[in-house]
Amino acid sequence: MIKLRYIIFLFPLLLSACKKEQLLNPEKTASPVSFNIKGLVLSTDTLEVIFNNKVLGELPAKKDAFSGGLFNPGDKIQLRKKTDGKVVKEFEIAAKPFNQLKKFFYDGTTLSDNVTVTPVSNPDNMGFRFRFSTTFKDFYGGPVDLALLDVDEITYDIVPLTTIKNITGAFGDFIELTPLKPDHAYYFLVYKAGTEDLPYTSLENVTEEAQSNPYQVFIPSVNFKKGTSQLLSISPFLLDGTKVGQGYDINDLSTFFK
Repeated sequence: MIKLRYIIFLFPLLLSACKKEQLLNPEKTASPVSFNIKGLVLSTDTLEVIFNNKVLGELPAKKDAFSGGLFNPGDKIQLRKKTDGKVVKEFEIAAKPFNQLKKFFYDGTTLSDNVTVTPVSNPDNMGFRFRFSTTFKDFYGGPVDLALLDVDEITYDIVPLTTIKNITGAFGDFIELTPLKPDHAYYFLVYKAGTEDLPYTSLENVTEEAQSNPYQVFIPSVNFKKGTSQLLSISPFLLDGTKVGQGYDINDLSTFFK
């Protein structure tokens, strides 16, 4: 069975300049609201938190979590890369509710702030949303299709289940899977969208094992957790950061968005 490799970097956000009761934009007269940000960064980038062209804090500059601040409706908070000043997201603060929390993740390319952990409709099922990203230089650059399989791990009989199409760096559609039979597991295959080809422009830096055995187990029957949902971030496993090896890195990010 292929082992899964997990790599997660979580950097809490600190806006140390703001106190709990301090209104950061006192020039307006509207009723203030409490605006909070919680961030998950999956890259080495540092994001600055900007308000009125001032840096309120950095992610991941410090260790303490951001506790919030008072702003007026219509105020705009920006997240920008420290290295080049590029704004990757702008939040406009709404008039209500009073307590507002924005959750986001950033992988160095895609920033998403609409991540939700969708509950299952049947308590016997397990739910998933998937995203796909990679820094591999020969990745073709578009969406991928993820084919789900039910595999008997004794006989290795394979039953195709469904294909989730056009997965990108943002989490896609929610699906539910039913409980597995004993000694079965859910596997997946990753293809260039609309094809059954590996999603690379060249196979020169893709190992023979990754080409001949591209299957990946992601949930065996003993790890099936009824009634739960996961946000799975999938990336090809890179050897020395430059060559695709057998298997995928699979990270469940749901903990950060509950």
